[in-house]
Amino acid sequence: MASTDAEFLKLKQQAENENTSGEVLTELAQISIELARVVAKNPCAPPELLRSLSYYERSGCIPYGDTETCQNVARNPNTPTEVLWELCNYFPQALLDNPIFSLLLLEKPNLVAQIPLDTLCILLSLETFPVYLSEQLMLPHNYEVRRGVARHPYTPASILELLAKDDDVEVLQGVAANSNTPASILELLAKDKDARVRQAVAGNSNTPASILELLAKDYDVEVLRGFARNSNAPASILELLAKDNDVYVQHVVARNSNTTASALDLLAQHKRVSIRLLVANHSNTRVSTLELLANDRSPSVQRLAIENLKKKENSIDSNSQPS
Repeated sequence: MASTDAEFLKLKQQAENENTSGEVLTELAQISIELARVVAKNPCAPPELLRSLSYYERSGCIPYGDTETCQNVARNPNTPTEVLWELCNYFPQALLDNPIFSLLLLEKPNLVAQIPLDTLCILLSLETFPVYLSEQLMLPHNYEVRRGVARHPYTPASILELLAKDDDVEVLQGVAANSNTPASILELLAKDKDARVRQAVAGNSNTPASILELLAKDYDVEVLRGFARNSNAPASILELLAKDNDVYVQHVVARNSNTTASALDLLAQHKRVSIRLLVANHSNTRVSTLELLANDRSPSVQRLAIENLKKKENSIDSNSQPS
């Protein structure tokens, strides 16, 4: 047992030694996971060895098993940059701790534009994210990066609040549509002068009902269209929009899962076949309305109404069966 421990200690010292050749380090990494962890820390390990360790370990150790090798690779300054970006998905803080990150900032004055979007948004969520990178993000020429960050589901609320002050309309649209945007920011954007921004707020499923009620009175039809697509739109407002003169608004109201039976009653009388088709297929349409649509002048509406009636009948029958 003592000889085995001594042998392992000797191999570990080789794995730690910065003068050990890349060929020997490769061999050591293949002996055991313990030695692979040590090799992954060695700042003189060849980049391609670190890459291979990363791929091998990621396939087996994340998220279910050993992660130490991968973390060590993420902290190693000799790891190829593209591998660091990938590992950031699992170990963002390890990337920021890597000495190479500071060097990248010096070598690449506009690093924020070269970091993959997923990686950047993960890094932005860290409290330790460098302030100067946030400042880079806000530079005028990085508007394309800001547009991507504004739309991204990983972007934290603190960054979205910063982006809500942007001059670029597409950035504001992204913030307005993002499910992470705080209600206080959505309330401000609901009053934006650009209808595209207000439309994005209206379509955001996390927009509070009080803000949606304000937007339901908007003069711009594009805003109403966005509202009607909202899966969390209050039924009371959808009833109002069912009476709107814009056909597209009526279409999306007829498609919305929250639309009430009374609103669907109204839309069932619409002259457009496409809207009556949506009503005939809607789960909230009353049986009495479906019976009327079963005699519609359009064969397609008739067919959908009859199918929906059968579904409702089958549902009633199955619920009435004794358990």
